[in-house]
Amino acid sequence: MQVTIDIPEPLYSEVESVAQAAHKSVAELALDQLSRVASLRGRYPLIKSQHPGSMKLGGIDCGDFLETGDPS
Repeated sequence: MQVTIDIPEPLYSEVESVAQAAHKSVAELALDQLSRVASLRGRYPLIKSQHPGSMKLGGIDCGDFLETGDPS
């Protein structure tokens, strides 16, 4: 399958540099990275807890944190 995507020029320049350093084409680099991301699917949590559900948030309002990024 062939896919076309629009990539901003500054990002494409960075990707070209990374590909050159890895001795790969941009297409090979993209395919490698997409394959890596696809292989992670369904493999969460990345770190398994010995005590799931035991985390205490200490009065933090998660809604405020999600909206502002600041729990205070």
